Amino acid sequence: FGAVQAALADNSGYGSPVVMAPEQFDGEPTSPASDHYSLGCTLFYALTGRFPIEVDTMEQLLKRHQQRRPIGLSAVPRPWRKLLSQLLEADPAKRMGAAQLGLQLQRMKTRKQRHRRQLALCAVIGSLIAGASAAGWAAYATKRDATRLAEVHEVYVQALSATSPIDQSGPPSLEPFYDNLYKEGEQRLRAYPKAQGQVFSLVGLGYDALGKPDRGLEAAQRALELMRRSENVSNYELADVWLNLAESLRTTEKFDESEEAAKAALALLDTSSHPQAGERRLVGLNKLSMLYLSRGRIGESIEAHKQLLAQRIALHGADSVRAAVDHFNLATSQHAIGLDQDAVSNYQRAEQLLKANGDEASVRMGFVMHGLAEAFTSIDTDKAKSYVERAHQLYAASLPADHKRLLTLKLTELEIWRLEGQAERVDPMVRELMKRPDLTDKQNNQMRTLLAATLMDREQWHESATRYSELATLDSGQFSRLQPYYAAAFAYANYRADTTEPSPVPAINEARKALAQIGHEHTPPYQRMGQWLTALKDL
Repeated sequence: FGAVQAALADNSGYGSPVVMAPEQFDGEPTSPASDHYSLGCTLFYALTGRFPIEVDTMEQLLKRHQQRRPIGLSAVPRPWRKLLSQLLEADPAKRMGAAQLGLQLQRMKTRKQRHRRQLALCAVIGSLIAGASAAGWAAYATKRDATRLAEVHEVYVQALSATSPIDQSGPPSLEPFYDNLYKEGEQRLRAYPKAQGQVFSLVGLGYDALGKPDRGLEAAQRALELMRRSENVSNYELADVWLNLAESLRTTEKFDESEEAAKAALALLDTSSHPQAGERRLVGLNKLSMLYLSRGRIGESIEAHKQLLAQRIALHGADSVRAAVDHFNLATSQHAIGLDQDAVSNYQRAEQLLKANGDEASVRMGFVMHGLAEAFTSIDTDKAKSYVERAHQLYAASLPADHKRLLTLKLTELEIWRLEGQAERVDPMVRELMKRPDLTDKQNNQMRTLLAATLMDREQWHESATRYSELATLDSGQFSRLQPYYAAAFAYANYRADTTEPSPVPAINEARKALAQIGHEHTPPYQRMGQWLTALKDL
C-alpha cells in the first residue's frame, strides 16, 4: 500500500542500498516495480546466502547499477532462475508484476517435486506477511469500496509515521507500531467494522507475540465483537478471529472460555468451503491440544498431539517444516509428565526440520533450544546449560528485553543451578525476580515454587513450610494438579522444623498416589517425595 513511503517526508531516497532498485539511485520516483526488485533481492539472499550485487563501497554499487548489467543467477537453484531474472530486471517497465508473481509462485507451490530450497521462500514470505497481513485482510474485505480502502491505507500510514520506523530497529519497534495501529484503527475505521475487526485481530496476535497477553486479549475480544456484527463475513474469516481469541484466552489462563472459542472456530471451519479451511482446522486442533496441557490434562494433550502430528504428516509429508511445531508441542506435553527421553527425541526432530528449512537463527529455534534445556535438566545438567545459552542467544536477537520467554528461560537456568547444589546462589536471585511489577500470575507462581524448593534444599524448614502452605491453595492450570504435592511438602518441611508435629508420611503417600493416578510418577515432584520418605527413615 506504499504505507512506509507515504509516512516519510522525503519520498525519494530511503531504503537499504543492497536491495534498492537501480532507478532509485538515479533519483527517479519509486513505484511498485521498485518494491518488486527489492523482493527479488530478498529472495535471492534467502536462496543463496548472499545479495545479487556484492560490493565494498557505495561508489562501486552506483557504478554497478549504472552499467545495467544482468544479475548473475548461477548460484540460484534452477527452478527459481526465470522468476528472479524477471524480478531483478534493471528496467522497471520489464519487471514482473505482482499478479504475475502470484501466479508463478502458485504454480511452483503446487509442483509435486519441490526443491528443498523452496522452503527458504516460505520463510521470507511468512516474515513479510506477518508484518503486512492486516493490510491484506483489510484490502480484501474492502476492495469494492475505494473510500474504505483509502481509510485503511491511511491507518497504516499514521501508525508507521508515529512509530518512526527509520529511527528504530529490531523487536522493540513493534510494540509502538501495534499501539499506534490500534489507536488509528479505533479512530478511523469505525464506519467499517469488518476491516476494523480484522486489524484488531492482528493487533491481538502482535501483543501476544510481544508477551503482552492482557492487551492482546482486549484487542482479540474487540475483534470478535466487531466481526460478529459485520456484514459479509464468511465462516472462514470468523473462525480465524475465534482462533486468535482462543490463544489470547489460554495465555491469560481463561481456560474454559479458551476451549469454547477453539471449538467455535472448529465448528465454523467444518462448514467452510475455503481452500485453506483444512489447514486452519489443524491450527484449531493444536490450540485444543495446548489447552489440555495448560489445564493439566496431560494424557489427553499427548494423544491429541500425536493425532495432530499424524494428520500433519499425511497432509504435508514427514519432512515438512510444518510438522516441527507438532513435534515441539508433543515434546512439551511429554516433558510435563516426566517423559524426558521421549521429549528430547521430539525436540530434536523439530530441530532437524527447522535446520533443513534454514531456521537455525530463528526465534522458533530458540523455543526448541529452550525445550531441550528443560528436558535435559533431569538428565544431564551440563547439556541443559549449553541449551540455555543457545536459547538465550536466539531470544536476545529476536525478542524484546522484557519478553516473558526470557524470564521463563532464566527460571530454567536457576532450576539447573538448584539441582547442582547451588541453592544459596539461587535464593537471593529468585527473591529479586519476584519484586518485578510485570509478572503474570503464572510466572509469580513458578517463582514461588522454585523458592520453596530452594528453601527446603537449604534446610530453611520454617519458611519452606510457609511457602508450601501458600502454594497448596493454588487452583489454576499446572499448579492445581500439584496441590497434593504441595500439601505433602508442607507436612514434610513442618515436621523437619519440629519433629513433635504429626508424621508427614501419610500425606506423602497420599500425594504420590494422587500424582500416579494422573500419570505423574516420572515427574520430579513424585521422585522428590520418594527421597523424603528415605530421609525420614534415616532420621
